[in-house]
Amino acid sequence: MLTEYCRNALARTICKQYVDETDKLWCVTLDPAVEDLIIGHIDREKNTNSMPPQTQQTIVRRVADKVAELTQLGRNAVVLCSPQIRAPLRRMIEAAIPQVAVMGYNEVVADIQVEAVGLVGLNG
Repeated sequence: MLTEYCRNALARTICKQYVDETDKLWCVTLDPAVEDLIIGHIDREKNTNSMPPQTQQTIVRRVADKVAELTQLGRNAVVLCSPQIRAPLRRMIEAAIPQVAVMGYNEVVADIQVEAVGLVGLNG
């Protein structure tokens, strides 16, 4: 929780790392159903994720596919999600796609233009 408070305070610095030359943040977002699924499997007390491995792999694969679409266009991809799942999602995808940043919506500052070009869902 302290990490998230620090990230919120450093939002401008974090955000500026990933924007292009026109201050545009190119990102992939998650379908609300995927976010709800992740939230439902988080145990905050134990700081663990009880999601079945097959479901995790599906989410990771879908995120990787959407990120690949964006990087093929020559853009740096960021996964943008709710602050509640930012850390668990980062832990989930870091082994497969360690180069991809995961940011919470609260870390996007007002003067940055967000270009969401992919939506990760469970059905493709």
